[in-house]
Amino acid sequence: MPVTDSIVVASNDGAKVADSVVRMRASGAPVKPKGVAVLPKDPRQALTVPQFCTAVGISRCGYYKLKAQGLGPREMRLGASVRISPEALLDWQRERESPTGAEAEARLQNEKRARERARRAVAAVAR
Repeated sequence: MPVTDSIVVASNDGAKVADSVVRMRASGAPVKPKGVAVLPKDPRQALTVPQFCTAVGISRCGYYKLKAQGLGPREMRLGASVRISPEALLDWQRERESPTGAEAEARLQNEKRARERARRAVAAVAR
């Protein structure tokens, strides 16, 4: 993908990389650093899985774990490729902000476990 087709290059850890620092091959094609996805210029364009992960700040492994739990975004299949529409991204973000049912219960249980671990850690240090 030529550099001119992108506006932002972001890595999974959230670090921004300017287009001007993307290395170029001898042929003039850009070389993306490993773990970096180029986001589309048009916000209405559907995202690939790596682009989605970069946009929301999760790893691809995390994406597939969420998908296996039924908590991933809606996907479009275009032949062998998978795309996530901007609408699906927004819906997914809203669902994560306000979980319901089993997801809400699981979140509460995780928070309880984290508080208990923190309490035990503080007690161990105080001894």
